[in-house]
Amino acid sequence: MLNRSGRWTAAMFVLAGFALAGLPRDAHATLELRAFIDGSSTAAIDVTDASTPGTITLPNGTVVGGVLLVNGSISTANYTSPGSLAQIASQSLNVINTTSAVHTVLLQISANNFNAPPSPLALTATASGTFSPVAGTTATSAAGASAVAQAFASSANALFGNTFLVQNFSSGVAGTTPTLFSYSNTSSNSPFSYSGAYSMTVQLAFTLPGNVQLNGRANVEQATSVVPEPGSIAMALAGLPVLGGYWLRRRRKQA
Repeated sequence: MLNRSGRWTAAMFVLAGFALAGLPRDAHATLELRAFIDGSSTAAIDVTDASTPGTITLPNGTVVGGVLLVNGSISTANYTSPGSLAQIASQSLNVINTTSAVHTVLLQISANNFNAPPSPLALTATASGTFSPVAGTTATSAAGASAVAQAFASSANALFGNTFLVQNFSSGVAGTTPTLFSYSNTSSNSPFSYSGAYSMTVQLAFTLPGNVQLNGRANVEQATSVVPEPGSIAMALAGLPVLGGYWLRRRRKQA
């Protein structure tokens, strides 16, 4: 018969196994953000999270390429405080075209060396934003604005890898009438399988008319496990016979 200590040991064995089945063990080696303006092959900005692992925050009023003004916390990845989802995200993005000319922008965020949740994965990406004229300028509408949101994963674990498509959404082009032009999309794809580690990339390609700004979240990608981790389930199941035997003997004794 199990004594009290033995019963607690068996119970903790089971609980530990089930806890590990849902415990994220993700990390990433590098989080990188880059932006290209007007089709240039040279990035107007290219930064990593070397100073603050898991987060890239551009100071308010950052000037990009001499034509854009950027504000907000730009991107994060679950790194120092991982949650139940592996994800990379751009936050509260504000991009202002400070000129009267039209400019195109390609914004990319990527992180690699994710090793959780367990393969295979279900991947989800979302994108939303609103174009509007900048107050105090000659712009009166968001006419001509557009956005294309994409998200990818790569089992090759390469930064900016695009082998597995999660999202490919186009907002279309704003007409001449609206003052505001908004877009929103959520896309999912599965199963995504990997071995060892994988990378995730989100990107937003948008057209910003003169004196027009973009506000909102550029992109988020999340990964959830399709199936429980076999090793953790095995650990949980291993403790069940011990507890089962104890409760059966206890029931017989009480009969």
